Amino acid sequence: MVDREQLKQALVHPRRSVRGFASEYFEDGWDRGEDLLPPVLEACERYGAEKNVSVLAHAADLAVSEESLPALLRQLRIVRDSSAILYLNKIVAHAPVPLLAAHEAEICRGVGVSSTTARQIKRRLELSPLTGEELWERLQRFSVESENALYVGEIDRSYADDLIMALADQRFPNAPVISSALASPAVEGKWLEIFLVELAGLRNAREAIPALVAKFRTDTDFLLERSSAALARIGDPEAARLIRQTFADEGESFRLYISGTLGKIKHPESEEAILALLKTEEDPTIRTNLCFGLCLLFSRRGIEVVRNEIADGYDEGLLSLEEVLLDVGAIVGISFPEEEEWRTQRGRNDRRGAFGPVEADQAMGRLKVLDPWEVESDEDMEDDVEDEIEDDLEDNFEEDLKNEAEDAARAGAPSRVADDVPDNRSEVPFRRAEPKIGRNAPCPCGSGKKYKKCCGKKDG
Repeated sequence: MVDREQLKQALVHPRRSVRGFASEYFEDGWDRGEDLLPPVLEACERYGAEKNVSVLAHAADLAVSEESLPALLRQLRIVRDSSAILYLNKIVAHAPVPLLAAHEAEICRGVGVSSTTARQIKRRLELSPLTGEELWERLQRFSVESENALYVGEIDRSYADDLIMALADQRFPNAPVISSALASPAVEGKWLEIFLVELAGLRNAREAIPALVAKFRTDTDFLLERSSAALARIGDPEAARLIRQTFADEGESFRLYISGTLGKIKHPESEEAILALLKTEEDPTIRTNLCFGLCLLFSRRGIEVVRNEIADGYDEGLLSLEEVLLDVGAIVGISFPEEEEWRTQRGRNDRRGAFGPVEADQAMGRLKVLDPWEVESDEDMEDDVEDEIEDDLEDNFEEDLKNEAEDAARAGAPSRVADDVPDNRSEVPFRRAEPKIGRNAPCPCGSGKKYKKCCGKKDG
């Protein structure tokens, strides 16, 4: 496991992909220390926020303090990149309530602070005096009101997030109640299930670990993504132990997704679990996921394991382990005999084209693996990167960004927001009406192609 100070210093590393990889570590884990945002903002000053977008995307939940707030607001005043503006706004909107209360006027009237962020700050302040019982009642009522919504874009996610963040600071409902509710069949397939998963993560509810691991038996991508994030946030070794115990007896879908979760649980027992599972796992994609997990943990014992996996052959359509090891080596201070060859390959990847706000060296080398089905082979990588950017922009800030552009146009002023902010046309499904077709399965249309190369493109 890597030293925290090394990771913190890597947040200002000259290489963009290294900064992104270090920030991903902190996003996955429980550490949200106030000393982490300043180096992120320093990197924006040094290299430009538009070249630090991947870091800002990982920094939404880093703690904002009295000391870091001025630098954060300064970035919003000077930045022109629409994606950077979006992520900086997210950081502001997630700041601690006491800080928001003390500086509400300064923040909400600041240049670059969106009207959506101002509204969210106002709502968080309005929710803060409520009791845990009152907040819990509102969250349950909102879940019932959203019962017929099948897609993330069909509900007010910002309102749900604010309720959950407010509840996280309360003692009610307590961890045993959250755990019991999560395990109940009564919440399955309902929005309350998602909300409970997220609350368990924010509360660091260790009691909820068995219920969270059990969620991976459900083939619903959004639920699995949130369960993975919650287990990472809790960061307890019990999760790694339970995954290790049940792994061999579970189906391919469970093993494929949860193999990408182990590396997010920042504990030595996750390293032990991955090394043990690699001794018996045969599926090349799952093995690649496990090796990536060793890299996410900065496992020194795992470095040779990953190098051997590269030499023996791995699922290169999922991600580039060579690219990842270069970033790991840069952070922990280790060089590899193959480095020159890998850097040459990285140079070729960098020259394959620009992808806007996602840095080429990260986008072409590897994508953050939340769902193993979402990352495809090199020939589809460019489309995947563009889709990932669109999905990020299609958040609760999207409508505000478009309104800001329209307001600027009416006023005859140049807009700081891109004119081509995508429409809300790629919503994330919460519940699946019918069984999911595997990305690598034969397409049911009978073309003979894989689903991801045929009708899956239309569905994506």
